Amino acid sequence: MADANMAVEWTDLPPTPRLARPPRVLLVDDEEDFLELTKEILEGSGFVVECARAAGEAVARTVANPPDVILLDILLPGCD
Repeated sequence: MADANMAVEWTDLPPTPRLARPPRVLLVDDEEDFLELTKEILEGSGFVVECARAAGEAVARTVANPPDVILLDILLPGCD
């Protein structure tokens, strides 16, 4: 058993497993600037990103090809 006072070094950690494919993210927001900026940041980190600007579009994209995670604006026009 390891001593509780021992510091953990990064070299002691197991390697991060590689995924078979990059994680898919669905961004849902009616603000175009937010979608563009967030998409750019996420894609730069290796995610595959799809965007939807309305609730109905988000539902259709989710049913057609379910993402791994959805980042959703909770105040969309016409839908709460």
